[in-house]
Amino acid sequence: MTEYFIFNYDSVCNVRCIFCKDTCKKSNQRFEYFEENMDSLLDEMLENAKIVVPSISGESLFSPATVRLIKKITQKFPNIKYSITSNGLTINEENLVKLGIKDKIYQLCISVHATTKKTYQKLVEYGDFDILIKNLNYISELYKKGVIPHFQMNFVINAYNYKESNPSLPSIALRVKIIITQNPS
Repeated sequence: MTEYFIFNYDSVCNVRCIFCKDTCKKSNQRFEYFEENMDSLLDEMLENAKIVVPSISGESLFSPATVRLIKKITQKFPNIKYSITSNGLTINEENLVKLGIKDKIYQLCISVHATTKKTYQKLVEYGDFDILIKNLNYISELYKKGVIPHFQMNFVINAYNYKESNPSLPSIALRVKIIITQNPS
């Protein structure tokens, strides 16, 4: 029985991070076959799925193709939950409501590459640190209310942000009122 359905529809992204700027791009991929046959393919692939993991690379809620697929899945399978990895810039109330997934997120993982605006601007071209903080506050509220049961922030350490990694990550979590826990080693 399939519990997770993981798909990487395309690698389109709304930002260019120094970590993956060569692998993520603006979408020019074509998915006619899949979209023409989506209904029958989804029935077969999601028959027993409980959690859908859209797009492992890129920004899933920025990809028009992935957004169409999420809408279709949500329409056909109203009990499906989602596990989403994101840079946080597209995770806001407007997008979640528009997609019909505000109450369908099982797990949310946000990549936070910096704890200061200055460092963030060095690492994330086209990103907006203020929007990230605003969205993290929104996500934090959903998490505290239990709407999102599992929430984590990832921090990719590099030469620009290593001084911010350990002592400052709790500071950004405090700014958005997230509880920091560490897994025992």
